[in-house]
Amino acid sequence: MLSEPRGCVVKRNLIFSFLLTIIFALGCQSTEPTIVAPAASPSEIRPSAAAQHTPASMPQAPTPAPSCAKPTSEMAAACQDQVAQILNATVRIELEYWSEGQIVAETGSTRYEVAEATSHATLINKRYLITHNHFPISPRELKEDTGGLRLRLSLYTLQGEAILKGASLRNFDVVAEWPETLVLDFRESGEVLFKAFGVRSMPVGTTAVTHLPVGTEVAQINWDGAKTWVEWVRIERMTTEQGVTQIILSSSVRKGASGGGVFWNGQHIGNNWTTNEVRNSANGEVIDTYSVAAVNAEMLFSS
Repeated sequence: MLSEPRGCVVKRNLIFSFLLTIIFALGCQSTEPTIVAPAASPSEIRPSAAAQHTPASMPQAPTPAPSCAKPTSEMAAACQDQVAQILNATVRIELEYWSEGQIVAETGSTRYEVAEATSHATLINKRYLITHNHFPISPRELKEDTGGLRLRLSLYTLQGEAILKGASLRNFDVVAEWPETLVLDFRESGEVLFKAFGVRSMPVGTTAVTHLPVGTEVAQINWDGAKTWVEWVRIERMTTEQGVTQIILSSSVRKGASGGGVFWNGQHIGNNWTTNEVRNSANGEVIDTYSVAAVNAEMLFSS
């Protein structure tokens, strides 16, 4: 009886488990970019110094740099200051937009609610809020005098104090729209209002020229449905899809954290967009989670 030749492997009874990525979008919108206001451009984001190469004769994992996720005693105070600054610039938004004048057959009602959303936003340049673009159509089309779609917006501090309740498009301007990003201007009266509630601006930057390297630590807004906090997470990669530059982060965020800022080196560089889960198709087990943030487009603001 002949034996099986050496080196020949009979492949049988192998089952391949494929990974399915289930994407839970926290909001989406695609519109043409608009410049906010002519003035000096924000500071350019530059990558940190490249990591030193490990000599081939000494193979070993590189020593991780000190980080705010696990700060040394010397850097703990500086990290806490960054967290305080980020939280002081963050507000919670409640949006409601609906259509009037249409009769809903099931109820006979003449007011049909389109959608509502809770999200976060960051104050920049004293009067602008930058957040996620949740709207299925441009907010510029939600005019108060058309008898059609309408909008109401309320703003709250992270402690739950109402800054503004039930504001319409008569109270603020939609000054910029990019895919997944929206910038609202609350005018000069907004400067007074935000200051009165202790909300302070963060500098804003872009990554249009230079992408941040993989492994860069950034700060990200998250929340649990009641409390908002800052997490220190790592960039896993950066990519561009459908005209949107995206930061893939080693974290997950809850729905409602959408629009919350992502910060690097003291600058707002993007806003929370989605949380993704990677599952094993055989048993549905979640084996990885990550979040995606939309990077700021080029913006110009008066200082």
